[in-house]
Amino acid sequence: MCYAEVGRRGYLGTISLVLWCVMVLTLSISAEAEANLKAKATAAGVDVETYAARHLELMAGPPKSLKDISGPIAEEFARSGMSEDELSDFLETEKHAMRAERRDKRAG
Repeated sequence: MCYAEVGRRGYLGTISLVLWCVMVLTLSISAEAEANLKAKATAAGVDVETYAARHLELMAGPPKSLKDISGPIAEEFARSGMSEDELSDFLETEKHAMRAERRDKRAG
């Protein structure tokens, strides 16, 4: 569904045309999904429709690049001079250390 608005504004009677299109969807989702959606919308401080529309817009858009997703982490890695294998080994070691720390907290 598209809407148009024509108006006279500006110097020398400039005419402006604003056109916007809206898609209205009706979706069936589980009660659990509905509850999760409402909770996430509330946490984000928006209504369910706005929250769902924002996420659909993100899903319909172009995929983000690795640089967009990782941001400063990727830049820091590039500056470190570390190879991908070294990074992989480092992350694996850190993962195991974190899991051991969690186990110790649960046991203690």
